[in-house]
Amino acid sequence: MELYKPDKYKILLGSKSNKALCTCWFDPFVVEGAYPAIKEKICITGTLYSKEGVSIILRNLALNPFIRYLFLWSNTPLSNTPFGRAGRDLLVSVWNNSDSFKELHSEIEPKIIEKIVQNVSLVDLSDKQFNEISDFVSNSGFDESDEYMDPISFPDPVRDETAAMPSEQVGWVVRDQTLYNAWLLALDRILRYGQVKKTEYGSMQRELQNVNWVIESEDPKNLFRPDLDSNLASIIGLTDESLAKYKESLLDSIIPQGAAYTYGSRLRSYGVNNFDQVDVIVEKILEQPVSRRACAATLIPEYDSKQKSPPCLVYVQVLTDQENKLNLFAVFRSHDMFKAAIPNAFGLLNLLDYICAKTGLKRGKVSINSVSAHVYEEDWDNAFKLIKCQKWESLSVKFNENTDVDARGIVQITLDEAENKIRVSLNSLYGSEMYKISGATAREIIMKLARLDLLSRNDHYADICIELVKAELSLRVGRPYIQDKPFVFDKITLS
Repeated sequence: MELYKPDKYKILLGSKSNKALCTCWFDPFVVEGAYPAIKEKICITGTLYSKEGVSIILRNLALNPFIRYLFLWSNTPLSNTPFGRAGRDLLVSVWNNSDSFKELHSEIEPKIIEKIVQNVSLVDLSDKQFNEISDFVSNSGFDESDEYMDPISFPDPVRDETAAMPSEQVGWVVRDQTLYNAWLLALDRILRYGQVKKTEYGSMQRELQNVNWVIESEDPKNLFRPDLDSNLASIIGLTDESLAKYKESLLDSIIPQGAAYTYGSRLRSYGVNNFDQVDVIVEKILEQPVSRRACAATLIPEYDSKQKSPPCLVYVQVLTDQENKLNLFAVFRSHDMFKAAIPNAFGLLNLLDYICAKTGLKRGKVSINSVSAHVYEEDWDNAFKLIKCQKWESLSVKFNENTDVDARGIVQITLDEAENKIRVSLNSLYGSEMYKISGATAREIIMKLARLDLLSRNDHYADICIELVKAELSLRVGRPYIQDKPFVFDKITLS
């Protein structure tokens, strides 16, 4: 019999009959030996797992029109999780409501789906134990066996690379040493996970909500600028002209002719009394460096609530850290991340430099909170081209000691052969031990590290996971373990 991509979507084949079994989230191969009667009664048995599985089931039913009964069994814990129920509910909905067809592979013809639904009976056996299924099938009258159509296959689904991937939707944090690379990480998240929705102007946008992007140590006088196409650099505001324009944008109180306001006018000449909030920030820090009151707002609620274009940058604050560095925090209620974010961030870097010069403090980090971080539809094509070239197609798999160090510390791994355990210590960047974990397996330790959220970088977790596997293998075969060195045993080398 023909099946749709059987190497990818595993199917348990039984004797030829008119029956198929969908086990939702339960691997039928696990019980193949324990319940051999299943193979005697059921032609094909497969898992559903998710909504995607419904399309796979329909493809296999279309290829095998002699199957007239589809049994559904979801009596397992994983089958009844929200993710597991989503697939099951869609499968049931297909048999009851043609509106659900839109959630299936578009390549599967609706008229064929309708024919399958009309001729294949969906029978829910979820109230039974797995060992009761074969007896139920044998003792019930499931006799319809005529083929109701010729077998038919459909083209493979064409994946839309621009479609939003599933995500947590709200609350994102990215960071890098430079403005450009931190912005690139934020843009990457928006293009991969941003939801497509309308704007108040009628156009479409791809939006993520509450994106925090942190510039760790950029000097605005020596800004990192990659080699980009001049037209693209102009669009994203990374040209000499654009940067020069925005350099003083948060410090200059003059409002150009035709403009209602500027960020500089709101920060340096706020309200009817022309209040200079930047000067007050400087005064607060000079009076008390640990002040939490060195902040400024740009919104004038009674005025801006009636305007069509109120300020996007709404709040700025500075705080000192233990190293006597001054960090700047900014909140944008709405942020055009493709055309405006880089110039905006450059203006904030210069604002921080100005305050540092006035207070005698060292420059720290700039943390930008973009509540609505979005890319407008007219910029999607350029944005995807840029992120593919600069990010997706140029990933480094090598550790860079200048840019890849985890601020939360360094992980040291050793073996305790007497106790038959792996010992892990998390040390600060200055060498002091901060946390200890031990265990007999790599899984146990890496899960503890992850559950406690002790590291800040995904690539650090990946590296430590590999090292822990090497440590566990060394422990099991009685070989010495040296961190960051290849594990070699017999013909196996694990780097």
